[in-house]
Amino acid sequence: MGALTVWVRGKGKVQLSEDHDYLADGGEGRIFSKSGVIYKIYLDPTRMIPEAKLAELAQLDHPQIVRPKDVLLDANNTIIGFTMDRVEGIELCRLFNTVFLQANNVAPDALMKLVERMQEVTHFIHQKGFLIVDGNELNYLVGQHDYALPFFIDVNSYQTPHFPASAINVLFQDPHSPTFSTLTDWHTFAIVACKIFVGVHPFKGTHPDFGKGDVLERMKANVSIFNADTRLPAAARDFSYIPSAYRDWFVRLFEKGERVPPPYIAGLLKVIQVKIDVVQSTGNFLINLIRAYDSEIVSHHSAFGKHLVVTKQAAHVEKVAYRLPNFRGSIMLAPKSLTPLFASVREGDQMLEIADASGKPLDLHLKANRGCFVADNTLYAVHNGDLTEIAIHELNNRPVASVANTWHIMPQASKVFDGLIFQTVLGKSFVVIPYRLNNHGFCAIRQIPELDDYRIVDGKHDARVCMLIGVKNHAYHRLILRFSENYEQYDLRTVEDIDYSDINFVTLASGVVVSLDEQGVIEIFSSRIHSSGVKRIQDPAIRPDMRLSKDSASALFARGDRLYSLKMV
Repeated sequence: MGALTVWVRGKGKVQLSEDHDYLADGGEGRIFSKSGVIYKIYLDPTRMIPEAKLAELAQLDHPQIVRPKDVLLDANNTIIGFTMDRVEGIELCRLFNTVFLQANNVAPDALMKLVERMQEVTHFIHQKGFLIVDGNELNYLVGQHDYALPFFIDVNSYQTPHFPASAINVLFQDPHSPTFSTLTDWHTFAIVACKIFVGVHPFKGTHPDFGKGDVLERMKANVSIFNADTRLPAAARDFSYIPSAYRDWFVRLFEKGERVPPPYIAGLLKVIQVKIDVVQSTGNFLINLIRAYDSEIVSHHSAFGKHLVVTKQAAHVEKVAYRLPNFRGSIMLAPKSLTPLFASVREGDQMLEIADASGKPLDLHLKANRGCFVADNTLYAVHNGDLTEIAIHELNNRPVASVANTWHIMPQASKVFDGLIFQTVLGKSFVVIPYRLNNHGFCAIRQIPELDDYRIVDGKHDARVCMLIGVKNHAYHRLILRFSENYEQYDLRTVEDIDYSDINFVTLASGVVVSLDEQGVIEIFSSRIHSSGVKRIQDPAIRPDMRLSKDSASALFARGDRLYSLKMV
């Protein structure tokens, strides 16, 4: 790929590489990142925001606001874009996913702290005489250190003293006001805060007086999830996750139609302990309890015929427990001793650290600034533009780690998900899937043109089946890819306008895919490409909080502190 030369006004020439510095394509232009600086370059320079607006936005000098800074020029001295500071974070919408919160030890008080900080920054913006207007969840990033530090992005669309706002998502717009104000901003903020606390839009779910999907009509009529007759979406978290003062505020806004600023003090946060009932077999499914564990199950995997169950307190290999003090990372089994290995990325030097069951680190010097993940009991590390497969051997009853394979990916224009990487190359979408076949490591890098119009925010791969969550036209969509054995061919099915929740599916050894959607509906279909037929089963015993997994032969699921097997009758 080529290079692009731009000039930062008053600072000089910068050479941008389309291979190393390319970050993403947006609706208006191309984005690069180099040495901690973002370069946004408009494909059509006439769409560049006015310099006068840039000057006004300079007043938003706050560490959590990613605002335009310096003007970019081309060789003809034409203004073609601007710079911004680079920040590291994930899309805010990932926090709507309860399984993501559990896997990353994100406690309810961290969510409360995040909302409070967002409120503080919003108040700062208002004090400067600006309005956010389009404050939907995709206009925020969240730092991954404690998931409580927000970053405000897409600031160039804000309404300034002399320039109107340039964007608005109708699902976040105040239906009772024809104009924008600080109070309409707080209404939008309340919608986002509600989604952070309980995982769903405050006007989702169903109500007997409205049709399915009548979100805008219910917004106009003030009939929200806090209405006694509203049936909540199955993926919604308990209202006890909402601090008391915020809940009172939500009721005033969404049920009574009032427009008032948020509370200065969040109030009490009292998360109740939800009683998890034992799940019984039904007319559709034969359900058997495998085991109850010491605390809530966070994840389950099977390898070498053994169950590896991670709870909030320990990692369990069958009946042996290994304590986990606030561990955040990936876990696999050593191939001979069948004891757990714990992989994580150290803060600071960003080195990959693999520890054995006793906590002793393995001798491997490898950086992984993009993180690590385990797929099919194989560890992969991502650093800049390298995807590295880690081999685990055992010598003298001691695990040894080494580099097995390394593949090149886009160093910045890629997102690491569960078992796959999604990347864009100059606006073209690719999936990167490492896999094992006949005891050898391979990596499939396949272009998927159908994904080009989506903003991909989540993904998972399991045995030649990928599920991705993409945003398009202000809605979330589930994109299901099935690949041939060598990953050369694929087919694609799209489920449109879903409530974003966890991607919850497994591909069994038989080639049968079992998926559980956000409404608690089981889907069963073949992993074979171009095969037809999807069986959907809605059963009162099946709930969306059941986390699917598998062993060598059948589907399993975890709910609360219990692991069950699941078979069709």
